[in-house]
Amino acid sequence: LTLLKEKINKIDFDLYEGNFKNIYFSPVKNNIITNNDVIGRKLALHLLGESIGLSEVDFKKKLAKAYNINELSEDFKTMKIPDIL
Repeated sequence: LTLLKEKINKIDFDLYEGNFKNIYFSPVKNNIITNNDVIGRKLALHLLGESIGLSEVDFKKKLAKAYNINELSEDFKTMKIPDIL
């Protein structure tokens, strides 16, 4: 339980710059995003080191879609999945 608390405290919940930017909040449009709840939960589990039931490639594609990054773009090629905490 202590380890879980430590990991949760490391997650950056800042919606403008943190791990969930463009997952739950769009700083560009300044609005809440409500259709990314599944990928948001998977991202949280990933950050905590838990299995998310997706391959790394599929997870990256789903994150890219949430971030509005085209899979054929240079941004996608250089995009990194957030590190496990």
